[in-house]
Amino acid sequence: MGISRMTVARVLLSMAFLGSVMSMLQTLSHLTDPEYYLPALADGPQHARFHFVREVVGDIGKIVAAGIILAQPETRRTPTLWWLLLILMLSYFGGFWAGYPILGVGAPNLPAQIVHTLTTVLGLAGVWVAKRCFQPAPAGVGELRT
Repeated sequence: MGISRMTVARVLLSMAFLGSVMSMLQTLSHLTDPEYYLPALADGPQHARFHFVREVVGDIGKIVAAGIILAQPETRRTPTLWWLLLILMLSYFGGFWAGYPILGVGAPNLPAQIVHTLTTVLGLAGVWVAKRCFQPAPAGVGELRT
């Protein structure tokens, strides 16, 4: 008996999330960095820092949601749940890359680019590997009775 596809998917996504913790910690470090206290901002000098907090809280929520999806028993793993996982992960990892086309900037240095690339590849590979584990439930399983 070999390792199941779902186990491989869980390991790949776990590695991706662990790798992205470095990025989250870097983002949180901006909260105490005086360079990000911007007195001239019309929305207030702490507004840029607020966005860092909002980003990390949203990322943690996506990780928890993905974990809940990945923990579902086989009878609850439907194609719709896989699509939800894919959308969550595209939005999570897409945050690493959206700055390039929108602002013309992205990760500030090569180590950050490597972390973003590895976590994205591992995470999306995990989602892809998991796809076949999310099949329609057998008739009668999970159906609502009226």
